[in-house]
Amino acid sequence: MKRLLPILLLLLLAACDKMDTLAPENDAIRGDGLVVEGWIDEGGCPVVSVTTTLRRPDDPQPVASLAGLVVRDAEVYVSDGTQKVKLTGSLSLDAFPPYVYSTSLMKGEIGKTYTLTVSYKGMEATAETTIPEATQLTSLDVFRTEDDVYRIYAVFDPDPEACYGFFSKGGEDAFGYLPVFLGLVDGSVVSGPQTVSVTRGSALTSLKEYKPGFEPGERVDIRFCTMNREIYRFWETFQQLTGISYIMTYPTNFSNLPSNMTGAYGYWAGYGTATYSVNIPEEEEEP
Repeated sequence: MKRLLPILLLLLLAACDKMDTLAPENDAIRGDGLVVEGWIDEGGCPVVSVTTTLRRPDDPQPVASLAGLVVRDAEVYVSDGTQKVKLTGSLSLDAFPPYVYSTSLMKGEIGKTYTLTVSYKGMEATAETTIPEATQLTSLDVFRTEDDVYRIYAVFDPDPEACYGFFSKGGEDAFGYLPVFLGLVDGSVVSGPQTVSVTRGSALTSLKEYKPGFEPGERVDIRFCTMNREIYRFWETFQQLTGISYIMTYPTNFSNLPSNMTGAYGYWAGYGTATYSVNIPEEEEEP
C-alpha cells in the first residue's frame, strides 16, 4: 500500500474550519510508521506532535478523517544528559495538529544536546539535536506596495557556520508559525548582510488564495531561527516539494524528506530563536 508523510496533509486541513474536537483514531487510514515533528528553543519548552503515516484506505475517506492520524497516547521523553523528562499530551487550539506533547519542567539552553524518544505500540523513534546561539536581526522594515498591502524585509549578518530560517504568523493564521517561502539562508554560501522578504507563511496555500503580503492593522509575529545544517536540509526539501506539489501533473513524494529521526519520519530541531512583532500601520483614510 502507498504510504505518505501526513505532515503536509494535516497542515492542509487548517484551510478548513477549525475542528471543535479532535477526531477519533482512524484505523482505516493509519499506517504502520510514525511521523514526529518537534523542536526546542533557547529558553523554551520542548514541543512535539506525533502522527502515524497515512495508509491508502480501501474505501474513500473524508478529508477531515486525516485528523484521526494524531497519536494521543504515545510515551514521549526528552533528555538533556542530566535529566530525563516525560512530556504530557494535551489539546492545543494554537497548533495543527491540535494536539501536542510538552512540559514546563525543561527549558532549552544554548549548546546543550537534547535527546527525544517516542514510543507507541511497539514502535520507537529517537533523535538528537543541539541548540545553537541565536542571531539577531540588524533591521526589520515595513514597506507599503502599490496594491496597498505591506511587505516586511529583514536584514542580518549570517555566520558562515550556521543556517537560518524564518517563520511567520499573521493575524489570520490561527495555527501558529508557518515557514516563510524563500525564507531559508545557508550561511556557508552567502557573503555579507542578507535581506529576506518575510512573507505570510506558505504551507497552507494549496487550499485557499495565498496573499504573501500583510493587511493594514495586522500584527505579524516572526521567529528567526538559527539551526544546524541537518534541520536546514529538511526545511529546504520541504519548501521544494511544497512548490512542486502545486503542479497537479507532477508526482510528489513527501516521504523523501530528509530526517534526523531514527525509526520515524519528521524532525527534532534545536533552534536559537529571536522573536519579533511588527504592527502593520492602519490604513490611512482618504481626505
